[in-house]
Amino acid sequence: MDARQVLRAFLTCTPPSGRAPVPAPLALEAELVVSELVTNSALHAPLPVRAADHCSPE
Repeated sequence: MDARQVLRAFLTCTPPSGRAPVPAPLALEAELVVSELVTNSALHAPLPVRAADHCSPE
């Protein structure tokens, strides 16, 4: 799973608190930001890049 897929799954999940999923236009912008950050990390950092997701009640 790539970073954008991880973020998409995170943004569309509904945690136990009942928070609504993030609206699609905002999710697309967040995906672009994450994609750029991961790409820059992969190009300029010596270590592997990992992405993780977690939904919490907060």
